[in-house]
Amino acid sequence: METISETADAAAQTCEIRMKGPGIPDPRALADHIERKMRVGATLRGIEIKAVGRLTERDDGLYLEISGTKETIRLAALRRKVQWDIPAGREQEATPAEKNAFERLRGSRKNELVLVTGPLVRPVGEEPMVLEVRSFGPAPTRRTAPPRSPSGP
Repeated sequence: METISETADAAAQTCEIRMKGPGIPDPRALADHIERKMRVGATLRGIEIKAVGRLTERDDGLYLEISGTKETIRLAALRRKVQWDIPAGREQEATPAEKNAFERLRGSRKNELVLVTGPLVRPVGEEPMVLEVRSFGPAPTRRTAPPRSPSGP
């Protein structure tokens, strides 16, 4: 990890972490670091990342070729959010736009450079991780491109 935000987002029960270098963060290593090494009383409920890359389509689905790496991650529809709803004591409900983001992204031009935001999920077993699309937009210019940032309490 490069930095951890000095203050958390209390309303969503999240914080921002900037990773050193490119690539997809390892959820197990990050959870271990937060829970066992930092010992701040927090646990990792989930990771949401922001990733810039090119859209590609294969027989088995839509993928994002992450810029600056050799990594490709499968994209999927949002199933659940990382952000927390404190009064309700559960994950925040996805908005209609968030629920439909994957279908809208699927209609985008392939090979288009985009910024995709959403939970990083490991399906059952040891299958490769999936990025569930919560939102997307055009990729920012290189000078302003945000690093992928996992978040969780």
